[in-house]
Amino acid sequence: MNKDVKFALIGNGRVASRHIEALTKRISGGQLVAVCDSNPSRLEDKRSFGDRVEVFNSSADLYGWGKFDVAAIATPSGDHYEHAKEAILAGKHVVVEKPVALRIEHANELILLAERNNVKAWVIHQNRYNPAILKTKEAIERGRLGTKVLATVRVRWCRNAEYYTQDNWHGRWASDGGVISQQAIHHLDALRWLFGDVESVEAVCRTRLAPMECDDLTIATMSFKNGALGIVEATTATRPRDLEASLSLLGEQGTIVLGGIAMNTIQTWEFTAPGDGDSDVPQRYSQVIPSAYGLGHDVLYQKVVDSIVDGAPIEVSLDEGKKTLEIVHALYASNELGRRVKLDEGLSSAKLGVRTLGKNEPGKAHKELQLVQKNISNQLPEFSKNIVNFAGIIGESPSLFAKSPLIWNSVFEKLSFQASYASFDVPKSENLAALVDTLRNSSFYLGGSVTMPYKIGIMKYLDEVDPTARAIGAVNTIVRTKNGKLVGYNTDGIGGVESIKKGGVELANARTLLIGAGGAARSLAFCIAKASRSGKLWITNRTEEKALTLVKDLKREFNNVDFIPFEEIAEILPQLQLLVNASTVGQSGLQKNAKGDFVNLGPFSPLSRVEPPSLMVQGSVSNPEIERELLSSSLDSIMKNSEESLKRCLLLNRQAIVFDAVYSPLETVFLAHSRQTGHKTINGKMMNIFQAADAMFNKVFHEYLSSRGLWTETTYKKIVDQMQLVW
Repeated sequence: MNKDVKFALIGNGRVASRHIEALTKRISGGQLVAVCDSNPSRLEDKRSFGDRVEVFNSSADLYGWGKFDVAAIATPSGDHYEHAKEAILAGKHVVVEKPVALRIEHANELILLAERNNVKAWVIHQNRYNPAILKTKEAIERGRLGTKVLATVRVRWCRNAEYYTQDNWHGRWASDGGVISQQAIHHLDALRWLFGDVESVEAVCRTRLAPMECDDLTIATMSFKNGALGIVEATTATRPRDLEASLSLLGEQGTIVLGGIAMNTIQTWEFTAPGDGDSDVPQRYSQVIPSAYGLGHDVLYQKVVDSIVDGAPIEVSLDEGKKTLEIVHALYASNELGRRVKLDEGLSSAKLGVRTLGKNEPGKAHKELQLVQKNISNQLPEFSKNIVNFAGIIGESPSLFAKSPLIWNSVFEKLSFQASYASFDVPKSENLAALVDTLRNSSFYLGGSVTMPYKIGIMKYLDEVDPTARAIGAVNTIVRTKNGKLVGYNTDGIGGVESIKKGGVELANARTLLIGAGGAARSLAFCIAKASRSGKLWITNRTEEKALTLVKDLKREFNNVDFIPFEEIAEILPQLQLLVNASTVGQSGLQKNAKGDFVNLGPFSPLSRVEPPSLMVQGSVSNPEIERELLSSSLDSIMKNSEESLKRCLLLNRQAIVFDAVYSPLETVFLAHSRQTGHKTINGKMMNIFQAADAMFNKVFHEYLSSRGLWTETTYKKIVDQMQLVW
């Protein structure tokens, strides 16, 4: 390597001129040797780079050439993570423009990669090197302010419509963010560096003038860990020009106000105990700057050279950039959640840095939904013409009872997923294959759910079935892979066991009776048997043959499972710690029996024999007159069922917990009887939420979330909390 540290600039957009000027005219011991930009037009004026500077249209070609020491990243904000990661993995030192990344998860990854690959990395918060800010830092460290009281940021800049429309990334959540993440981040960084770590924030963001997705106006309050308070006023809606970018710091023993358009001047420098030379400070340390970028790039790049050559410390590290990014995310998260957010909650914005799902061809997605419409009986909602992707729940009539569209769509909105979730009613099983084929051929279908009565029957139409779902013998979740295959999974049991655990049941040694042998029951049975290997699981069902088949399948893996005839369950009720209903008995609405007639199982308990009358129905099955007729003809059966159910609830061990997988209604007859006889009860609400959250987080959106650093416990918690909120 020559004496000079060699730099390659990646990205030759708006801010690149400051980098080029610093690297070619302002520093010693450093040399610009290459410029890379994917847009050839930005490389036409090679004279601005210098005669001996190489130009590249792709980073692959640049790294293939490789004759440089430091990659300086000046690409759009949303690309910082990928480009910095590429440089680090190539063994190059890195200087990356602010923000270090758009996602905190990505910033953490860059920090770890830089350490593992033994490279040095800086983030450009150049205003830290303004003489006015450095002098302020010195005064604060000497204790001249005393106890810190109040800090106020005012960013009143002008960014007109052209700024946001001249390219495809400014003002977009996926690639930039708004005034907080793009402009005021400089001042948030200075605020934290000078005044201390932030404890909590509360923000309100608005879009007032600019044609953009994000905020051009934000007002926020802050609490610092040292007890001081802060106020942030940031806007790019100032007209007709930039007005100010000021920072006021008030303390027990003095006041400092930094002004100008980039905190480049000292406007107030007053203390209760004046010091020698204080009167000259505003003039000596104020700086005339050509633009809001300031001149801090020059100092920062010199620091980079000194660090590489002489081992000087890294002052503005990636970790420093991450800490400022955490404030940005806390502000956006506060606005999105409508509450005060503590920094130690670790919350991130559900929008900033979250990219579009799948393919972004709205018109085609809408046309494919029209093909889906031909294969279902319900009318799909009027989706926006701009819909990008879709998912849905397949069943006989999910549009009448399924909660999935409500809870999935609420998460899509909360996390800014450009997708919609719908019900796909398939009243006749012979139409199921055609719908599955249509979904398989749709590159905009992401996956979704399967409900009764197709959890078992749909398996033969899928390309693959997960081994666990294959063992269970039923699927409730479908994922469409990149290569167009439909893969079936089962999350019912996972959701049920999670719900049971949250209800206070220790499954490891539990003695459990499970009523039911259908798709949901099979999933629950496998998961409960696995979780209670030292306990005991009995299976019963109105149709013994199905229960015996389930027990036989379970016994291939578990030795703690047995069948018990329905008439004999009274014998084991006093021994149980857990009683589970996974049949459809107690579910509201009309259901089909084996003959294809409709029955109403809502008024019945699964703890007793059910003999509901049936009715051949023409037209809509949601007709209340039909339900009334069936109820009227069921009175004798209901009374017998109810009496026997209550008797058996009284036999049940007083400490046993009762769980019903049915979630509509939230309190079934079975749960009402159990509650009335003094037992703790758990309804199917949380089972439905947990299975849906698992399907979304670990199956349908796993690859998408992982690729963007969002496959985290925080994201999972957001999904569960949002689903529970809108239930």
